Amino acid sequence: MRVMKVFWSAAVALSLWDLLVEPLFTETVMITCSSAGSLDWPQPVPAAQVAGFLGDWLARLQPVLLALAAFWAIRSRPRGGLNVRRSSSLLPATLGLVVALLPAALAEAEQRLSPDMPLAWQECLHAQVAPPSFVVPRLILAWLLSPATMVLLAGIAGAGVRPRLTDLREAGLVVAAVILAVFLLTALIGL
Repeated sequence: MRVMKVFWSAAVALSLWDLLVEPLFTETVMITCSSAGSLDWPQPVPAAQVAGFLGDWLARLQPVLLALAAFWAIRSRPRGGLNVRRSSSLLPATLGLVVALLPAALAEAEQRLSPDMPLAWQECLHAQVAPPSFVVPRLILAWLLSPATMVLLAGIAGAGVRPRLTDLREAGLVVAAVILAVFLLTALIGL
C-alpha cells in the first residue's frame, strides 16, 4: 500500500513539475524572417484546433485528475478476503494512464493534423534555430520519469503483482531491442 502511494504521489508531482516548473526553464528565442513574397500561413483544420484546445486543457487539469485517480485507487484497493477482484484495482490505474498519456497524444494529433509551414518559413526557421537533437538516453530518462510510468508502477503495486526475475530479464531485452532499433533508424535517416 505504501509503495502504491509513493508512485501515485510521484505521478502527481511530476505532472505538477511539467506544468509549473518546466516553463521557468524554457528558453525564448526571437526569430526574424523577411521575404519579398507573401507569407500566407494556412489555417489549421477544425480537428487540429479541437485537439490543441483539449490537449491544453487536459495538460492543465492533469495534476488534479491524477490526484483524483490516485485517491480512487487508494480507497478502492481490495483489503483481502474471498471476493478480491484485481480488475477493480486496475481501473483507476487505467484511467490514470489515460490521463497521463492523453495530453501528449492530443498534442501529437494537433501537429499531424495541422498544415505544414510555408517553405519560406521553414527555411528561415531552420537557418536560425538548430533542429532538436534526438538523444536517446535523455529521451529514455524523460519517459522513465514521466507521470505515465509512475501510474503504471502504481497500478502494478496496487494489483499486488510481483514480477519474476525472468520477466525483468525479458523486459530488459525488449528495451534494449527498442533502443537498438531507434539507433539504427536514426543512423539510416542521417545517411
